[in-house]
Amino acid sequence: SLRIGSAMAAQTPAAMAAAIVLCTVAALAAIIALSSQPSPVALEQQQFTAYQQPQYGSARFQMLPQFNVGGALEVPDHPPGMPYVKTDPIGEFPITSPDGDALGNVKVRTMPAPSPPPPTIIRFGDVGVAQAGCPMCPVLDKEAAELQKKKVKGSQRRIVELQKMLNKNAEMLDASVGRMKQLKELLSTELFKMKEAVKDEDATIDAKMKEKEKMVGPAGPQGPPGYDGLDGISGEPGKNGMVGPRGQEGAPGPIGSTGHRGLRGERGTVGPQGPPGIRGKTGRMGTRGPMGPRGGSSNTLRCTRIGGQVYRGVCFKSSVLSRNKDSIPKSCRSWLPSKKWNEKDWWALAQMFRTNPKMTSNIDREVDGGWCDNFNAITSFSQNTNKVKVWVNKRTFSFNPTAAGSTCNIMNEDDTVAVYACAV
Repeated sequence: SLRIGSAMAAQTPAAMAAAIVLCTVAALAAIIALSSQPSPVALEQQQFTAYQQPQYGSARFQMLPQFNVGGALEVPDHPPGMPYVKTDPIGEFPITSPDGDALGNVKVRTMPAPSPPPPTIIRFGDVGVAQAGCPMCPVLDKEAAELQKKKVKGSQRRIVELQKMLNKNAEMLDASVGRMKQLKELLSTELFKMKEAVKDEDATIDAKMKEKEKMVGPAGPQGPPGYDGLDGISGEPGKNGMVGPRGQEGAPGPIGSTGHRGLRGERGTVGPQGPPGIRGKTGRMGTRGPMGPRGGSSNTLRCTRIGGQVYRGVCFKSSVLSRNKDSIPKSCRSWLPSKKWNEKDWWALAQMFRTNPKMTSNIDREVDGGWCDNFNAITSFSQNTNKVKVWVNKRTFSFNPTAAGSTCNIMNEDDTVAVYACAV
């Protein structure tokens, strides 16, 4: 590469001419350097014999038009086996104008040769091999290749073993899934039985509690006396006694307070109705009346509060169905009482909850409805005037309303009414 050592003069016609001379000298120096330096390939093939002896070149003052260029160029010694040696500038040329003014210096340096490409190495496994004397030639390592083949075969056997283990694990997994399904079905069955047992026990306890409510035990020991109560309401004044004999007239005393009101006289005839008067103030509370008749049991009261009706100790509510599906009434916690009721009990419930007063008690004995347990209702029935289609629950009723099979549909007509037992 070329580098100008000193700053040039101001940009005048003389300076422009000096720049042209500098470029010419630099080109000349580069040609000399390239002609004296062989290529890296030639150095390797000839074992660098051409650079065993030092080479020198010199240049004397040469007269160029309008400029003077002088100096010496020295090529340093290159040791064998090295394509070049980077040293300090190997030449410097001063440049002057025709008038003798110094324009600057031109320094010449050596260029490093490009580095050779790395040798191509073919690897087999973890062993790298390169042929001696030919770093660019690929070499096959047979021992490494055989070792690599053995490793591949071992890996293939391992893959086969792993595939067998995988298949065995898949079979075990399928068997485990099947056992889990059986366990789930068993748990579902036992859970259903447990729920049914809890429902039956709840119904039994409820019935026993209702029986206990009606029982009255022996009188207990007398308790401690209670606290004094509040003063009661003043009683009515008593009747006047008999008039005694007249006494002596005393001194007039002070005017006393107004006495009690006398006895009420006989009622006179009704006079003409006067104009409406102004509403008076609310009078005092009257005396407490006699105790009324005893009300219903607590079960009846609770059933009444949710809008239901009690039949044989069980609270019932009804709803009109719009599709073949349960429609539990509002505020009703549905349950299934375990009974053995007959057709007479069914007709009593139907009369309580029918919406058509002309409904008949004649049951249609065809297949519509039936004696089933696929819904939460106690019974359902249509409200025809000739024959009604009836569905009853096996847990509560003991008669079959159909004779030629059953559809077990809870809704059989548009006006079907479903009756539900409600826990209260």
